[in-house]
Amino acid sequence: MLNRKIQKPSKFLRALRNGKLPYLIAETAYIHEGNFDYMSKLVHDIIEKKCCDGIKFHIMADLDSYITPSHNLYNLYKKMMMSEDKWIKVLKIVKTADIDVIVLADDKMAVDFVKENINLFDVVELHAVALNNVEMLEKLKTIQCPLILGVGGSQIEDVEYALKFLNREDILLMHGFQNYPTKYEYANFNRIKSLSERFNLPVGYADHTSWDSEFNEMLTLAGFMAANIIEKHVTLKQGEKRIDYEASISVENLKHIKDRIEVLNAAKG
Repeated sequence: MLNRKIQKPSKFLRALRNGKLPYLIAETAYIHEGNFDYMSKLVHDIIEKKCCDGIKFHIMADLDSYITPSHNLYNLYKKMMMSEDKWIKVLKIVKTADIDVIVLADDKMAVDFVKENINLFDVVELHAVALNNVEMLEKLKTIQCPLILGVGGSQIEDVEYALKFLNREDILLMHGFQNYPTKYEYANFNRIKSLSERFNLPVGYADHTSWDSEFNEMLTLAGFMAANIIEKHVTLKQGEKRIDYEASISVENLKHIKDRIEVLNAAKG
């Protein structure tokens, strides 16, 4: 495991080492749609409500390496990007609180940005679609913080390839069917156990149940019984049509879930 020069392990690293510690991630994804004020307000609300242990951000730095300019979604993605200086402002807000910063780097330049500002980050994630992307794996191999590998919808061979390439122990596999929203029939909690046994690594659960589903909270709590690290999408206004809103819940509802996770954790014994 890499030794990062920090005074104490992050909450994430402690939860990674101790599978009995509950850990809740507030996933912001692209709900901000490139609006810095929206993102700042969301981050402040999350901090104020104390509803999670880590906040996850998607950072894209090189759009042209992510999507071709001729694609009909190119301009939409371009509008959703934020400059590096604005990202640094957002991240510094989080670092003032007792909350981890988790980043999903969407491209190689984003990984470079993370490396240049590594003290602002606690965890870096690789998307499931990049498990066999040698250039991305090479850049992440020696990064000075724990890693999350998204494995939702991925093939076992791709997971094996990434793990062998990285050759690290401080890794979490994040299970979660990558569909928005995810029908409960596809949650497949059994895969959490099978992945953990096969690779001898901790496995988390990223829930993408519809925000207005009667089973939203139940599936999240069921996921916690299978995995101690849980991820939920959040938004300022539940049901408001924005990017990723289909699986996004309010900050208040996330706090409600966090409180119940703590009860379940105490009940585990």
